[in-house]
Amino acid sequence: MNKFFSLTLPFLLLFSSSQAFAACTSPAGGESQTRYDFTAHKLYYCDNTNWIESGGGGGSGSDHQVFTASGTWTKPAALGADSIVTVEVWGGGASGGSSSSGTDMSGGGGGGAYTTKIFRAGDLTAAVAITVGAGGVGSSGNSGCVAGAASSFGGYLSAPGGPSCPNGSIPRGVGGYGASPLAGSSADRGLNGAVSNNGLHNGGSAVSGGGGGIYENTSDQYLVGTGGSSVYGGGGGGASPANYGSYYDGGSGAGGISLHGGNGGSGATNVADATNGGIPSGGGIGDVRSGAAGSGGRGEVRVYSTP
Repeated sequence: MNKFFSLTLPFLLLFSSSQAFAACTSPAGGESQTRYDFTAHKLYYCDNTNWIESGGGGGSGSDHQVFTASGTWTKPAALGADSIVTVEVWGGGASGGSSSSGTDMSGGGGGGAYTTKIFRAGDLTAAVAITVGAGGVGSSGNSGCVAGAASSFGGYLSAPGGPSCPNGSIPRGVGGYGASPLAGSSADRGLNGAVSNNGLHNGGSAVSGGGGGIYENTSDQYLVGTGGSSVYGGGGGGASPANYGSYYDGGSGAGGISLHGGNGGSGATNVADATNGGIPSGGGIGDVRSGAAGSGGRGEVRVYSTP
């Protein structure tokens, strides 16, 4: 089943389709109608009757570039002023938090944000600086989550990293903010990991950047916190347990799942196996029994162009 954004300006719709596109008609007012397949990385536009693959027909002049480190995107010579350039950006995931002793708990890091935008090639400069944000580096000792760095496509588009979270024995992972593909629309973000006597200890889920899970002490039991899931941004990291004698309750929290970004770190049961966030943008798991927390996954920038 393919996943598509349906872009009928000024609205953006996310939908799924397992069938070929039906015939299309131009919307009232003359607005363009465009669909982008994020699974096959193909752009389709409506010619008032049918859906046409932009740049289709053997891939002549099509250009796909994936940046896993900072660099420069150079506009392909085959692009005309009205050619389409689609950019996807992921920020780096935050690291998990770390505790000061084997009896403390640690929260998972928030996933990095995701954003995308379709540009007219003539509106872009010939060379665009690419910044790929690093994931936050996990450490030992009493520290909160280390924020992931932002990624950007020049000054045109950027995605923040998973934010930092407070120091303390129960740091809370925070999901990344997601810039909107359409100007004026509200941004999506992951929710904080939460703690209460009612057992609310999982990270919040979101379109862009899942929150990290935390651990909670309730009635002398330490409840596992699961990282929040995300559709496009990184998943939040799971929380890690304390070594609290008979009160040690279960394993670490599972990392949040991301459909198109990296999953959050999960599964740690001792000092040696705290896991890092997936690539791109996954949040790291919290540390275990005074070990080092998992680091966040790096960001990424992808640029697709069709003449």
